[in-house]
Amino acid sequence: MIEYESDHNRFIYHYTKLETAEKYILANGTIRLSQYTKTNDPKESSDWKFDLGTNKNADLGKYSREELSKWLSNELKQKTKLACFSKDNSGLDGNNLTDLFKRGYIKPRMWAQYAKNHHGVCLVIDRSKFIKEVKTQVNNEHKIMCGDVEYLNENPIPDRTKQHFLINIDTLESVGKKNYAAQHLYTYYKELFFQKMLDWKDESEWRCLVFTSDKNDLYIDLNNSLMGIIHGEGLNDDEISRLMSLSNKYDLSHLAIKWRNATPWYDYSNPLFWESG
Repeated sequence: MIEYESDHNRFIYHYTKLETAEKYILANGTIRLSQYTKTNDPKESSDWKFDLGTNKNADLGKYSREELSKWLSNELKQKTKLACFSKDNSGLDGNNLTDLFKRGYIKPRMWAQYAKNHHGVCLVIDRSKFIKEVKTQVNNEHKIMCGDVEYLNENPIPDRTKQHFLINIDTLESVGKKNYAAQHLYTYYKELFFQKMLDWKDESEWRCLVFTSDKNDLYIDLNNSLMGIIHGEGLNDDEISRLMSLSNKYDLSHLAIKWRNATPWYDYSNPLFWESG
């Protein structure tokens, strides 16, 4: 049963609206890795601003910082596909009561923000199986990056010792624009794609990115990695029954979260869930 899991690294969780789960994810058996700029974090949705630097006294004056900055920002962001998840906090002991607030699906802000104000679901996905699916389904020539997000507030005054927002003209002239973007990505992908402001820290985010020249979104098969569905407070029995019927082929565990006096608990009283999992 999902709520008794003691390994905090086993599952990742994806919040989504009822319509998305019903019409796309469960109907097609896939989850979308969409364009990086479609997120709601300004660091990710707006253009990055890069400075220019040199270690060999290259003539920086012959380059337009604005043009190069826009070029690299587009190269990195437009070619990166992303899916976002929450994760459990460490220290699970398998007790559904004491573990409750450590679980990645007990996040009211995320239920409100990503699951249509609790009228949606939280998908439970086996992390290692999902990574295996991504590596199997994505072409080997593409860079796959998966991991935890680090939360910190960067100083608004640029730090020249941190070079993830610096275009090295020496390297650019050496390898050419075609290769520079990929090289910059491989060197600084953690700083660029796996750091967010401290205000986001309660999301406990784990994310999967694929760097690809394919302009289309990527769809990853979930047949082996989807383990369960957490149903939101706002779903009625008819909606829950539809989702359970759609997901029969996956043999999933189903739970629902109910809130009483601002405290969440599992909806063990609903007979719809008695034979699940």
